[in-house]
Amino acid sequence: GVHRQMHPDRVLKAAGLGRKKNLTTEDNVVLHLFDSESARSASLDLILEDLAQKYKGTKFFRSHGRSTVTSINKNPKLVSALPGITSDNNTMPCLISIVKGDVIATCTRLEGLIDKDRAMFKNAVHNWLDRTHVLIEEVPPFYNICQIQPEEEELFLESEKKEEECYYDCGIEGCNKTFSHEHVGITNQQQSGLVVSEETILGSGD
Repeated sequence: GVHRQMHPDRVLKAAGLGRKKNLTTEDNVVLHLFDSESARSASLDLILEDLAQKYKGTKFFRSHGRSTVTSINKNPKLVSALPGITSDNNTMPCLISIVKGDVIATCTRLEGLIDKDRAMFKNAVHNWLDRTHVLIEEVPPFYNICQIQPEEEELFLESEKKEEECYYDCGIEGCNKTFSHEHVGITNQQQSGLVVSEETILGSGD
């Protein structure tokens, strides 16, 4: 039930674009690529905030339009996912409907969503989104809410890998110390298990 701000480098993947699809967990997403200098964009954000409260089964994202397009251009998969979207005034601001990882419709410059006074028209926004079948009132299953997203899982696994690489190999399974050490009373290939080394006890052989 929240209209959420997302970083331009993350928003499209969070919306399910440019990655392998999993139809059991993909979400319906309303994405607003906003123009910080556009009064229409500001009005649309207020409308989407209200809709997010009602349609809790749909994710509502907003991200800076031009910065997002710059990020898209770095990734060929994302370019093909959002054809025709550019950073100039011909397309921004833009409203995008995404269902199960597919872009269903785009509304560039928010044309068709304004009334005779050139102001954002709430009913027009609602009807446009409704026609794209992106709006869902039902709260998503608890499993989907708590599921770790692919990009978050990747970061977690990467950090876990780095931690494992920093562990000191003392030869004892399950020991996760990161510094050089020995376990008293345990002899293996890495350590003698003695508090004082055998060389110290017997002398150096002089």
